[in-house]
This record gives sequence, structure tokens and C-alpha cells, in this order.
Amino acid sequence: FNHLATMPRSALALLAPALPLCGGFVPPNGSPRRFGTTNGAIHPQEKSMTALRLSVAGGAVATAIAGFAGWLYVDGSDDRERRRRREAEEAEYAAYEEERARQAYVEPREYWTEEELRAYDGTRDEDGPILFAADGVVFNVYKGRNFYGPGGEYHIFAGRDATRLLARTMVEEETEEDAKKPLNMAERAALAGWMITFKGKYEIVGKLEGFDPKTTSMTRM
Repeated sequence: FNHLATMPRSALALLAPALPLCGGFVPPNGSPRRFGTTNGAIHPQEKSMTALRLSVAGGAVATAIAGFAGWLYVDGSDDRERRRRREAEEAEYAAYEEERARQAYVEPREYWTEEELRAYDGTRDEDGPILFAADGVVFNVYKGRNFYGPGGEYHIFAGRDATRLLARTMVEEETEEDAKKPLNMAERAALAGWMITFKGKYEIVGKLEGFDPKTTSMTRM
């Protein structure tokens, strides 16, 4: 009966005719109607009225139950339809993600060269893989295509070793002079933060060949 709190007035109104069963017949003037008796026997008029009251009340209860059941069915139908639409949307999205992953798949390998990475900057295939290296690890970042694909804010990282740009939080090429400077401790810490994000979000497909971990180590300067 928790549904009673949310029943529309039209449904509650169906219960009104059944009220005579709960406390006797009360006429509009508010005073209970009584009938006399003859020699201790129930007056025929009272018998007739009692039968009428029971008949009307019984019909009202049946009508109320039918109306309430109908309301519950309609309310349940709405829930079932919403659930059906939600399940259909979830299935459609899962199929989309599966197809997206299939198109962007790249076979993992032990090592990648920087030359090999250049072929995966996202410009050759708008649905294909996008690779870049960071701190010696190669990631497939196709899930972040809006960021790393052509026209994206971080497209400069794609198809290359983006270690120094990430560490220095740069979205433009370093000058020749800056590129010769070692990363300081703050920059190495920034790179470590990026790596936590990438490892939790993107697929690792290998390592960068020839990468020197001492250039980014937090313990070696």
C-alpha cells in the first residue's frame, strides 16, 4: 500500500463509495439513520436498506479494487518501458564501444621506435589508434581522441615521445636550447602525475626503444 501515497485523486476517489462499510451509513445531515423495530424484530424497511447498503458497498469495493489494480498496472507499465529503453541504450552504447575499440586496436609489442610512433598520430585514420610515449611507456590513447587527435588541444603529443612536453606542461615545441636542459624535480613530479592518469585510463602497448629512465627518475638528477 505504499502506492497509496502517490495515487492520483481520480484513483482515490474510487475508494469513496466503500466508506459505508467502515462505519455505517451516514446521510448528508451527519446524523446516523435509525429505523424502528416491531416486537424486537427488524423493521422490513431496515432490512431492505441494509441489503441495499451491502449491495452498493460491495459494488463500490469491487470497482475500487479494479481501479486500483488498473492504476498499478499502468504505473508498472511506465516503469517497464523506462527500463526497456535504458537497457536498449546501454546495449547500443556497449556495441559502439566494442566497435570503436576494434577499429583502434594495435598489436602490442615489446618496443617501439620513435619512427614507428609517427605513423600513429591520428592523421591517417580518424578511427584508428593514436600512440605516444611518456616516460618510456607507449600508450594507445584513442579513447582521448578529442584531446590527442587532429585538431585536439594535445595533438602535439601524438605519434612521438611526449615525455619532456608533458613534464614541462607544454603544448608547443621546445627551443633547441631548452631541449638540452635536464628536467628539474618539479617537472619530473609533474610527469609522474601524468603517468598515474595515463596508466589508469589508456592501454599500454609497449615501451619506447632507447629511452633512458635516468632522465626522468625522481631519485636521480
